[in-house]
Amino acid sequence: MEHYDQAAIFLESCLEHRVLQRSQEATPLSHNVYLEYARHLLAIGHVRAFKHYCSKAGFKGEQLLENYFKQSSAKSSILSPTSSSSPSAHSLLVDLVS
Repeated sequence: MEHYDQAAIFLESCLEHRVLQRSQEATPLSHNVYLEYARHLLAIGHVRAFKHYCSKAGFKGEQLLENYFKQSSAKSSILSPTSSSSPSAHSLLVDLVS
């Protein structure tokens, strides 16, 4: 079982209470936690929260968000205006890796 939500909340709590300092060593950890949580949020349909955590995930989060906007704009031009469809986390991950 994956606990992205708990990891993200725990990380934010540690940063807020200064148990973990923002440093060069902690930044990759926090970015990875936020990135995985963003992917999880997208997979369950929470687009607004997905965008928020992508913004916290550094460069890779920006790339994931950019791919999301590219795919959603491409799908909206293909689909009728009445249907709303967002790219899946899997398709964004494939685009991010390739």
